Amino acid sequence: MQTETTASQPVPTPSVRALKTLDSLPRPPFGSLVGLVALLTRPELARREMTKLGERAVLKIPGMPTLFLTISVDDCRAVFSERDGAMEFNEGLRRLAPHERVVGREMVDWFGGDMHARVRRLVMPAFKANTLRGYEQAMIDATRKRVVSWPVGEAVSFGALTKDLARDVIMSVVFGVTDPDRTKRLRSALMDFDKLLLSAGMMSRYALSLITRRHWLPFRALDRIIAEIDAVIYDEIAHRRTHHVEDHGEDCLSIFLRMQNEQSDGLLLDDHMIAAFQRLLLLAGYETTGTTLAWVAERLVRHPAVLAKLHQTVAAGDDSYLDAVIA
Repeated sequence: MQTETTASQPVPTPSVRALKTLDSLPRPPFGSLVGLVALLTRPELARREMTKLGERAVLKIPGMPTLFLTISVDDCRAVFSERDGAMEFNEGLRRLAPHERVVGREMVDWFGGDMHARVRRLVMPAFKANTLRGYEQAMIDATRKRVVSWPVGEAVSFGALTKDLARDVIMSVVFGVTDPDRTKRLRSALMDFDKLLLSAGMMSRYALSLITRRHWLPFRALDRIIAEIDAVIYDEIAHRRTHHVEDHGEDCLSIFLRMQNEQSDGLLLDDHMIAAFQRLLLLAGYETTGTTLAWVAERLVRHPAVLAKLHQTVAAGDDSYLDAVIA
């Protein structure tokens, strides 16, 4: 029995191997500066338009590289597993985000080709399910400390609140700093880092890097913040070694230090690499986590029935609906 493809059905997706050119892929109706403004100011409209295009699409906006957009699991697997140099994940990081400026050229190089697979094997123990469960209590403790200070009965910027929470979680789960003075230094550096990411200086340099194909102007303010974050990490590493406490913590830094002592891979997990990974985890998990939490709250506020059911199920000790809401 044959079925017809209607406008409401997704466009059939060719296999990864069959995709040889981008010319045949659909393009959304906002491939211009005017369309970009609409994309940024009316995300729901953009989402509806993108849904009509199927699993793959091409987006071309003046001044930006051509973007191949996909929600195909096979495509994602191909990007992370291919070895012939046709698709370099690290080049995407360089072109579309300030990762290289924050974590360094060497770290971004590790996300390309065969080196990516070696690095993944090296650090994967820090992100296995059992290890992640070890971070849970630190997240709970950081959340409880923050939530009790949140105002009740007044309008708030929930994004600002969740960003502060994400910063606390990052400090305890990723960095695990043990000294009050180092904690203060790290918090100050992270707050400065947060302000700088949204500053006119960063935005102008980011725009220029897109136009000039990843050329970044010097940014001394950013360099100073990165140097201070690294200084805290190196001080913490030295403290743990001096006092023989590197084997007891459950934060990412402790796990990396244990892996360093046990490593057998030819790729050396040295202190420089550990510091770069700490900064990468900061960049990858800080802003995005705070934004995601704020988005969950925004959705719940606009759907009172869902919020009420969430209260009821959590009060009854059932987390399954909570998991569904988060997912």
